[in-house]
Amino acid sequence: FFLFSFLSLQHMSKNISYLQLTPAEEEEYGHDILYAASFKRNVETYTWYATFGWVFVCIPCILIYGIGIIGLLWTPFIWYIARAGIESRKLFVTSDSIIYIAEPPACIPCLGRNKQEKHVLLSLITDVVVQEGWYQSCWNLDSVKIENAGQGQAGTSYDLAFIGMENSKLFKKVVLRAAAAKRAGQSLSREDISAIISGDSQALSDLASRPAEQSHAQQATSQETDTKLDRLNETMMRIEQLLARQVPAYGPISSEQEQPNLL
Repeated sequence: FFLFSFLSLQHMSKNISYLQLTPAEEEEYGHDILYAASFKRNVETYTWYATFGWVFVCIPCILIYGIGIIGLLWTPFIWYIARAGIESRKLFVTSDSIIYIAEPPACIPCLGRNKQEKHVLLSLITDVVVQEGWYQSCWNLDSVKIENAGQGQAGTSYDLAFIGMENSKLFKKVVLRAAAAKRAGQSLSREDISAIISGDSQALSDLASRPAEQSHAQQATSQETDTKLDRLNETMMRIEQLLARQVPAYGPISSEQEQPNLL
């Protein structure tokens, strides 16, 4: 039964190619993509990582009224869900956010897929955590967690977390550079990302000097605004002084003034 299920599901998964951008996604994000992460190289490894993890959980559960046996019978579907899920992942870094799109199958594959799309603003990212637990190290896989300070909770929280990415350390480097540039009021270009990936020292030094130039420009603009406000305040004070010195043309009539005797 297991062999037949694995072979049939493997035949189904061969028809699923590594998903690219759909026409709608290409129109919306294609012109703004700076860096695209990939999971393709780790598809096979992640599939067996998730499958064996499920089996290790089900085996002890056999002692609990045989519940683990039902879980073991579901193992071929777990294998298919894990494989189709990682093949559907798309992760991009744009000029202002990180976009994560995935369409993993439902727990019962015949029911369809669960569509998921998340956007994380670069200006809110505080850190990118790359971890490798003991079980993940057996499969040479990393887990990547993106800390987002804009969740309205105490402290930071993980807005995105996934396993099986290629070059996770490079992804962390690109995201942190892009987030720092965004907080400084910049937007990186594809040439800047290429320089970060290749480690071009000259391009990186030019990139590092941009925030200083921009801060000088912002400081000059702030000084000009303060000068204009001071001039406006002086003008208003002069107007108030002139109004205070002005003598009224007609004074008020006193109630105690004697009425003229018309008789």
